[in-house]
Amino acid sequence: MVTSAATRTIPSFQRVHLVLVKLGIDVGPVYRDLGIRERDLQDEPSGVTMVKYLELLSRISEEQGRPSLGLEMALARDVGSLGVLGYMVRNAPDFERALAITDDYLDLIMPGCRTGLVRLEQDCIWTYEMPGISPAKCRHEIEQTLMQFIGAARELLSLPQWYPTQVFFQHAEPQDCELLREEMADTLHFDHHYNGVMFPAGFLRYTISEADPKLLGLLEQQVQHSLDLLKHDNTLVGRITFMITSRLGKTEVSAETISSRIGMSRRTLHRRLSEQGTSFNEIREMVVLQIAKKALSTTDVSITELAQELGYSDSSALDRAFKRLTGFSPLSYRRNHTVLTPVK
Repeated sequence: MVTSAATRTIPSFQRVHLVLVKLGIDVGPVYRDLGIRERDLQDEPSGVTMVKYLELLSRISEEQGRPSLGLEMALARDVGSLGVLGYMVRNAPDFERALAITDDYLDLIMPGCRTGLVRLEQDCIWTYEMPGISPAKCRHEIEQTLMQFIGAARELLSLPQWYPTQVFFQHAEPQDCELLREEMADTLHFDHHYNGVMFPAGFLRYTISEADPKLLGLLEQQVQHSLDLLKHDNTLVGRITFMITSRLGKTEVSAETISSRIGMSRRTLHRRLSEQGTSFNEIREMVVLQIAKKALSTTDVSITELAQELGYSDSSALDRAFKRLTGFSPLSYRRNHTVLTPVK
């Protein structure tokens, strides 16, 4: 009997497709055999189920001679390639919060899967499971995800040379483990009762962001709110709103960068937003204005730092934009709208 988790669809198969193409894999024949159509590649809830996705990885691995396909896919990605989840963890104040976010929102990218944290005396083990699916069928997805965890830890904590002491797999030992040991850890456990990566417990306290704590708390609230809405209404406008909210101050936020992240051209993005009565600039201004208003009224963060976190070159650029949208300067808005309860 096929489990409900296995029959749920992958919300964004486009990211899977892009990494397979990046690896130079000829996906056409396998797509045709599995009935994966061009529209399944778009960043919308697709017709690619979890079971079909896992079969795809197994077929490519066997037919195209790539025994470590999952590992290859992980090595070709970074935190940003995880989509909404990647944007969220980059905004986390510390590594422990990043793991909690992953646990809360994994369902957006891998429906039905679960993560957990096993706390030992000196170490922790981050676990990942696909309930109801046999270890053999999900081997490549498991190896990919555990390697992504290792890569994310290196990236978020600025520890490019870190290697786990032990890694655990529920599936049987493959014939060739050389690449797994080279990229993951010397000590690998197979036929284990969970999949997981061991790391020092001290990692949990590592700081990811150096932003002002009050402003960081406000930004995290806004991202959390946007993502909560996205979980219930996964529309194009909802995804764009979340991506802008979570990328502000971290990297360039433009129609070009966002459209490339969701696998469509800038022209197509503009057309589809126009069909829904809005535009990229309108969404971006709405997000910036909402965050700026709340920061000015509930925190004492400097206008210079606020401008930087919102992606402006300096405070005068924020001043001009804010005045155009509200009729007030940021300083005058703060004087007239400060509330007694600050963001904690």
